[in-house]
Amino acid sequence: MIVRSGNIMGSTGSVLDIWKNQIKQFNEVSVTDIDMLRFYTSIEGVTQLYIAVLARGENGKIYFTPRGEPVVLKELLEKTLKLYGNETDQG
Repeated sequence: MIVRSGNIMGSTGSVLDIWKNQIKQFNEVSVTDIDMLRFYTSIEGVTQLYIAVLARGENGKIYFTPRGEPVVLKELLEKTLKLYGNETDQG
């Protein structure tokens, strides 16, 4: 069985984790494509999927986390900067 997790909000190595560390170190972030559309799931959602697959999954099948609401990276970045950024340097 294979489980494909996709983008997990707040997990280690997620874009939020990377941006938070970049803001803390450099007060700036790197973005490949600010208009990119991403779908995120929660850690709880992935955990529930893993438990369900372990309990009822079938060999040879691929399971995916449900796609949440789409998020444009620009919107996520604006919120992240507001939360973690140095507001005096963002004007």
